[in-house]
Amino acid sequence: MDRSIKPGDVIVVGDSFGWVNKIGVRAVSVITRDGKEHLIPNEILMTQEVENWSFSDRNVRVRIPVGVGYETDLRLAQKLMLQAATESPRVLRSPMPNVWLLSYGEYAVEHEILAWISDPEQGWAMCGRTC
Repeated sequence: MDRSIKPGDVIVVGDSFGWVNKIGVRAVSVITRDGKEHLIPNEILMTQEVENWSFSDRNVRVRIPVGVGYETDLRLAQKLMLQAATESPRVLRSPMPNVWLLSYGEYAVEHEILAWISDPEQGWAMCGRTC
């Protein structure tokens, strides 16, 4: 292969997210956060898009969608979202986390928390579940 992935890298291929365990002649072993092993044929790695979260830098920005009701005090909600991100032990202090208002959806005001982490092998859950 072209050495764009190596054991220990955190990758996403299709619906498979995990860290590279072994690189074989025919397939790459990827271990998911659930401990499941996905064997991804090398052909797929060569022909489909592969996201390598740790290729050149382990720091990655995660985007966490949050919807709040229309009756909510938006300034307070945004302040609390930012506080939650800032207080998370996984979130880097620099660059600082941020909260964006994305849209006024059909049922909620859609926001996004943007935060940088340095341990992509843990996934992007910051609250004990996949957000």
